[in-house]
Amino acid sequence: MKKKYLLISIISIISFVGCDEQITEEVASQEKVVSLLSKIDENKINAYSFTDRNYAYNFYNNSKYAVTGNPKTGLINYYAKHQFKLFNNNVVNDDIEVTSLDGVETTKDCSTALAKGQIYLKDDYVYDYFIKDEDSFVNCYEIDAFTSFDTYFNYLSIIGMAQSAFSDPSTYFPETSGYSTPKIEITTSEGIETYKIGSSYAGDSSYKPYIIDFEIVYNSNTHTFNKIMYKERSMFASLDDDYEIGTSSLAIYTITNLEFGDRTEYNGNYYSLDDIKEDSIHNAPKKIVDVSSFEDGNLPDETVLNIFRNIYAYSNHVRQINYSMLYHNAFDFANTDRPDFGDAYFVGKLVSYKNNIVDNNGYIQLADKNDQPVGDKYNYRIFSKVIDDLIVKGGIFSKYITSSFACVSKNSVTSSRDYLDANPLYWPEIKEIYNAFSLYNLGNNRLDGGETYQINVSGTKKGTSLEIKGQIHYRASTFTVENVDTFTFNIENDKLMYCKFNSTGETRSDGKYTDIYEAKFVHADKEDFIGEEMNFDDINTQVTMEDFAII
Repeated sequence: MKKKYLLISIISIISFVGCDEQITEEVASQEKVVSLLSKIDENKINAYSFTDRNYAYNFYNNSKYAVTGNPKTGLINYYAKHQFKLFNNNVVNDDIEVTSLDGVETTKDCSTALAKGQIYLKDDYVYDYFIKDEDSFVNCYEIDAFTSFDTYFNYLSIIGMAQSAFSDPSTYFPETSGYSTPKIEITTSEGIETYKIGSSYAGDSSYKPYIIDFEIVYNSNTHTFNKIMYKERSMFASLDDDYEIGTSSLAIYTITNLEFGDRTEYNGNYYSLDDIKEDSIHNAPKKIVDVSSFEDGNLPDETVLNIFRNIYAYSNHVRQINYSMLYHNAFDFANTDRPDFGDAYFVGKLVSYKNNIVDNNGYIQLADKNDQPVGDKYNYRIFSKVIDDLIVKGGIFSKYITSSFACVSKNSVTSSRDYLDANPLYWPEIKEIYNAFSLYNLGNNRLDGGETYQINVSGTKKGTSLEIKGQIHYRASTFTVENVDTFTFNIENDKLMYCKFNSTGETRSDGKYTDIYEAKFVHADKEDFIGEEMNFDDINTQVTMEDFAII
């Protein structure tokens, strides 16, 4: 089955304009509500009210706030009222009232907080501020192939979802995917038209039972909407259970008080990171570390570690890398038997394009026992692009590795940079190792399970040039696995120009090995790809993104 998702960011009368008089005079019907909803011009909405009722028993369900009135009855349990004012330069101001609750269907107000909110786009980041004295915080989200200001601030998407559900219920709630036959209810009382549609899913091994409902309330006397509402309820075990004790999670999103008109430019004050305590700033952009006060020579270790923790500030706009990788015991990852073809070099050029494409062209050449390249070079091409909600990667190899492709959905990635950036420090297989510089302190770090991470760094400065080195020495608690990963960076004028990554490992079964990855960085504005794209239909073997690893 395919679950319907409303991508709400973590997070009365509706004035209605542009409505055909003939439509508003029609008798209430399914066709009428579809037509009315289709007439709403979201780009002309400059203000509206939004309520967010959110509950989750024992998990975080992507709610905007981590608030509850009683943690014994719900980890998340609140009712939030927003008064949004929209501007045409990607700015939204908000008056917020958040009330913590106890109970699911029968609720008790526990406490209420009033706050100011502001959401805006700046330097490829969306900033979402909640301002209330010591409780202030900000969430930061980097723009990528799947995240924009409009996809983040997307509460109005409820309107289009409701239109789709009423327009074609059997497609929106397909019975072939396990949904119940949609129920539509239309009632009229003294000119107030209420339109309801809903369906449910009984649950399976992957999804709990859940219920989805839409409700539209329209006043035909004044030709205005009273409410546009979306509700999704997840149950622990059965759709028939009592809602008060059987609800696993609940989300109710309601739009009211829409105001229409041209959006104006926002010329007021902006909240900044300086207004927020450091530990309340979530996912802030990395910053260049100021080393101007240091003379040429060795840098303090703490300063070097700070550079390691902010390395993305030096490498956020990389268009191309020229790379070389020495890989020991290389194997055909697309063959189920994974045959080994020996030690090998992978050498090539990888370019990232503005239209969400990465083209990686290179060759494989075997290495001898002294790690020197020998024999012929065999070309390969690895091509990645966004197709709808997927990132697809295909590899065509002339020898050693079976041509194959892989894909991953946008819901499975933190950022599209993981697969579409030219900077290898974003790639999951390297980032997973590199994150140790942010997670652990200098020296020996012993975890509760007995494993240890030893972090050592050093660095030198010469004018505007920096060379820094960092080592992560990992030992498993059983001493069966030991890895030493070393990163060397050359930085010129605050730009990362060269990276060398040495990975030395030793296991009881395979012994000791050292793989080496080197890359030279080209910093420049990205261009659109206009060459010949790879035809993924020509590739028959499918693998996972993890199989492709560094290449």
